[in-house]
Amino acid sequence: MKQLTCEMCGSTDLLKQDGVFVCQSCGTKYSVEEAKKLMIEGTVEVQGTVKVDKTSEIEALLKRAFMLLEDGDVKTAREYCEKVLAIDPENAKAYIGRFMCCYSLKKLDDIKNRYVDFTKNRDLEKAIRFADYNLKNVLTGYVEHFHDNIEQILIQLKPFNFLQLPDGTVEIMELEDKSVKHVLIPNVVSVIGASAFKRCGIISVTIPNSVTSIGDSAFEECIHLTSATLPDSITTIGRFTFSQCFNLISVTIPDSVTSIGEWAFRNCSSLTNLTIPDSVTSISDSAFGYCCSLTSITIPNSVTIIGASAFASCDGLMNITIPDSVTSIGDCAFKICNSLTSVTIGNGVTSIGRYVFADCTNLTSVTIGNSVKSIGRYAFDGCTSLTSITIPPNVKNIENDAFESCSNLEKVYICDNATKIDTHAFRYSACVEIAYLEKYTQ
Repeated sequence: MKQLTCEMCGSTDLLKQDGVFVCQSCGTKYSVEEAKKLMIEGTVEVQGTVKVDKTSEIEALLKRAFMLLEDGDVKTAREYCEKVLAIDPENAKAYIGRFMCCYSLKKLDDIKNRYVDFTKNRDLEKAIRFADYNLKNVLTGYVEHFHDNIEQILIQLKPFNFLQLPDGTVEIMELEDKSVKHVLIPNVVSVIGASAFKRCGIISVTIPNSVTSIGDSAFEECIHLTSATLPDSITTIGRFTFSQCFNLISVTIPDSVTSIGEWAFRNCSSLTNLTIPDSVTSISDSAFGYCCSLTSITIPNSVTIIGASAFASCDGLMNITIPDSVTSIGDCAFKICNSLTSVTIGNGVTSIGRYVFADCTNLTSVTIGNSVKSIGRYAFDGCTSLTSITIPPNVKNIENDAFESCSNLEKVYICDNATKIDTHAFRYSACVEIAYLEKYTQ
């Protein structure tokens, strides 16, 4: 006699349960007679049909397939469904799984939110054909639901210029009717395309969680739009999305957003209420430029990049704290912020670029982080209220005209190890010559 070995997977770990032997690796079951034959050395002649129960194996494969669908791994889920169909070509659940893979559905009930005639799908047809009574009722119910609701869905989409996407969802494209005032986007929409509502007369807009992407300039120049709430299904606010929405007072940015694109809110001159969530890592060029009604803004510790002119001409801003997470500040980032009185630059920044705080005429207090090594040309040009400043010890380079026209800047405290201070770094300031600088050692 030889050791009892599973014919399916080769495992020798078989235990007797409820009168049959069950492989602990793959779940294949063997009757007592079948188990005896497995233990006989040599060739055994078997008369009649021997049926191996693979129910447990199929159930395990299906369970894994539907778990993968929930995780969004459609490719691997389909492979598991194919394995089941190779064993049982009439398995209704495997056909359902393969059908769900076609439309990237995480749960079967998600079909209700899809704008697509799935009733002609062959996998769904086979699932209904091979399903038991209860499952067949569920599936036919979905078919009936589609026919009952398709007309209503088409009515909802009627005001829009839309494109049906391969996954069965919808992209809203640029509207021809620019006079539309109120927009209710149905939850069959997954994409708001580039310039979709550009220059429309909309006053309000509701964006559902089905939307995963908002294209560039989607709401650009919607001059009557007063508020916008973005869904937590998006990760990026694109370029020019709300640019020149002059009457936009408040906008809600969800925690899912990681980047704010170039000119995203530029010239939103009425914007007063804004919170940048901790999920955001980059604020692109001119993202909030000319938002002159903003009185305060908190840059979260998640942000690493502040782009050029990101907050330029935000006349209402009174103080700015740049967290240690920020490593780069673009040129003109806070230029002409006329109400700005105090600035704190965190320890992550290594250089202050050109014109970053130029013409901030009310700036009286500046704290520069110890990691800063260079101060760019015209960085503080025209900061006429600045009377004194301390340059930290790691600064080696102060470029030409960095503090030009700081007419009240009388005291500059600087370390001996500043190796390059341009001759005109303090031109037209109260400190006319480098020799007048008070030096200190840390």
